[in-house]
Amino acid sequence: MVTERTANGVEHGSQVRPDGRCVRVRSAPAIALTKMLVIALQWTALVMINWLGYSAASALHLPLPGNLIGMLLLLALLSTGAVPARWFKPGAPLLTRHLAFFFVPITVGLMRFGGLFARSGAAILVTLVVSAAVGIFASGFTSQALGRQGGRAEVTT
Repeated sequence: MVTERTANGVEHGSQVRPDGRCVRVRSAPAIALTKMLVIALQWTALVMINWLGYSAASALHLPLPGNLIGMLLLLALLSTGAVPARWFKPGAPLLTRHLAFFFVPITVGLMRFGGLFARSGAAILVTLVVSAAVGIFASGFTSQALGRQGGRAEVTT
């Protein structure tokens, strides 16, 4: 890196490549700050989409939670290409890496329904197990039926 202006016009913060071209070099703190700002903007966009979902649920008196409507809105924006997925790519790994943290508010929220779980806990548990089993069996039978129809199917993991 060149630290002063030289005779050939190379300025501080620039670097001369082997082919003779002069390119501007950003410092590590500047790169880190830029990345942090991009991630903050991405998270702000996600929070705004979530807020729109809550607002729509409230304004339209929908029987769905606002966060579900926000996720459906995000899905629609990504599916139609109105918002490219690459806009959320740098910030997504941090959110998914700490995904378990986001279940804490849900768990705390479920504590409000302690009486319901005390009265109907067994029925809720049976319903959850049976519905999960039905979903697993239906998926298995469907994939086997489709595999037999189309010949031998290869599954890549």
